[in-house]
Amino acid sequence: MQGSNIGLKRAFGVLSVSMFVAMLGLGIISPLMADYADTLGATGTWLGAIFAGFNVSRSIIMPVVGRLSDAWGRRKLFLALGMVFFGLASIGYVLSSEAIHLFIGRFLQGFGAGMVLPISMAYVGDITPKGKEGTYTGIINVARTMGWGCGPLIGGYLMEAYGIDVPFYVMGGLALVSCILVLTALPEYTNSRVERPEISYRTILRDKTIRSLVLYRAINAIGTGNLFSFFPLLADSLGISPTEVGILLSSRILVMSLLQGPFGALADRYDAVKLILVSGAGSAFFLLLVPFSRNFVELLAVGLLIGGSWAVLMPATTAMAAKIGRKHGMASVMSTVNVGFSVGMIIGPLTSGLIKDLFDIYAVFYFGGSIAVVGIVLFYLLIRWKA
Repeated sequence: MQGSNIGLKRAFGVLSVSMFVAMLGLGIISPLMADYADTLGATGTWLGAIFAGFNVSRSIIMPVVGRLSDAWGRRKLFLALGMVFFGLASIGYVLSSEAIHLFIGRFLQGFGAGMVLPISMAYVGDITPKGKEGTYTGIINVARTMGWGCGPLIGGYLMEAYGIDVPFYVMGGLALVSCILVLTALPEYTNSRVERPEISYRTILRDKTIRSLVLYRAINAIGTGNLFSFFPLLADSLGISPTEVGILLSSRILVMSLLQGPFGALADRYDAVKLILVSGAGSAFFLLLVPFSRNFVELLAVGLLIGGSWAVLMPATTAMAAKIGRKHGMASVMSTVNVGFSVGMIIGPLTSGLIKDLFDIYAVFYFGGSIAVVGIVLFYLLIRWKA
């Protein structure tokens, strides 16, 4: 491994734990945000704006932080500051009395995620042995998604047992714990400075593989984003309790988390493009089944299938990006690909919110599944043209 003098095992362990704790805090509020916004009088369009706000700020900050990190090294200050924004967001949620207050909280939370997620993934990309990108990024994705997956289950229970405010306090506390852990236990890694930090994002986007990944992540996020923003409302319309909503959200993510390790290794052994095509097509098909589900068991089954397909998709796309990141700067490339996802997560909730106001909650998922199909077809065409 590169940079063995900085205690890579400790760095990997601290990153895994801090990512788990940070994502646990994010996941805790997932099952209650839509219902909370509804109690404050938010329309479908406002709800879409609240979820889009997270990705607006995230898209703004990621390219800046990615470039600074490639120039200065993997400074843990970026990660710690991101946790601070998580904590500020939790305070904003508790004090909210109007939909716009929730928008501000999500905006702050997006700044935090824009610092934490790409920098931590870039850090891992730097210390990963060549040829093992899928395996190691799969492992760190397990830590990230395990926290994200356990969060909704805990959040749904806390809301039902103790009220709406408690999950937000817990999120803030977990952000503080993660911040302390990063500052006290994570070693600085300045050896990650790229030899040519002057490479622009325009140059990175000239790479046809990166362009294909960015476009696919953007279109796919437009389709799948409603699983994060409008799924709790769909479940609530079917009479499903907050705890059960938490189970539905957690089970999908936990299946994805548990399978990412072995499926990450697949990305090292087999063609990552074929893995993306197969898993992306499966994900789109299963998403189209969501509006046909009419009870907890059916939603659970569809969610597990979606989680399994994402377990193949995520490490395959990350491994492709990591290989190119060795040439152009790991954080810059990771940030570029993640911006594509964030742009999709801005357009998706806004469009879905408008569709809900014009039609109904089921139309949101018909739209999402159809867009996901378009995304995988375009990815296939772009990759085929690239070859």
